[in-house]
Amino acid sequence: MSKTINKAIDILETFLVYEHALSLSDVSRLTEINITTAYRILQTLSNRGLVSYDKKTSSYNLGLKLLELSYAIRKNLLFADVAHGPLNRLSQQKNVDLYISILDTSASLIIEEFGNTRDMRINSPVGKKLPLHCTATGKVLLASMSPKELKTFFKNPLPSFTRHTITDKEELKKAIEKVADEGVAYDIEEYKLGLCAASVPLYSGQGNIIAAIGCIDKKSNLPQDKLEEIAADMESCAAEISQIIARYGLY
Repeated sequence: MSKTINKAIDILETFLVYEHALSLSDVSRLTEINITTAYRILQTLSNRGLVSYDKKTSSYNLGLKLLELSYAIRKNLLFADVAHGPLNRLSQQKNVDLYISILDTSASLIIEEFGNTRDMRINSPVGKKLPLHCTATGKVLLASMSPKELKTFFKNPLPSFTRHTITDKEELKKAIEKVADEGVAYDIEEYKLGLCAASVPLYSGQGNIIAAIGCIDKKSNLPQDKLEEIAADMESCAAEISQIIARYGLY
């Protein structure tokens, strides 16, 4: 039974990776699950509303049931509601896209976004997972890990996304230490060429990092001095949000 469950999860995660409808043969090929088994699992997932089937295109996609599950999870992230006012104001004042990410195993998972530019929708939509080692929010979240968690993380290779990506583990460890000391992280074309980002942590009432606030834009729109200026504004904003989180015990 556990093997079947794992295969079902593999299929659902494939839709998250490719972000578009997939045929039965696509699912079978991408998950390396034989067509008969893939069809049987897709039928079960479809019956439960976790995937949908389009007869016209003979393709599958994620189902609306997942929205219900997403809403249930969202209710447990009350601190994100507190962030709406301050981050919306900052986004409008600085004309920059902002987002909140949390640690999801070995990735930075975007749970909220603030701003409505085209770049934001393309590069950091809600629900997207970003690598930890080459994104600003990812580095903040790495700085939140325990030594044991970091040891597990560093057992895996660091894939390269651009020529600026840090792939040397010792170099990344030093970068994480710097983030922990300074409370801000940067990504200058490390994840995608032409884009840069900055991030600062959000804290719980116990002083633990629970999430990361990030900004993202084209490098041409955010030269280093402006990026550092926005990072400072985000720090002030994060301090305000963290105080509310602590005051009302929202995490």
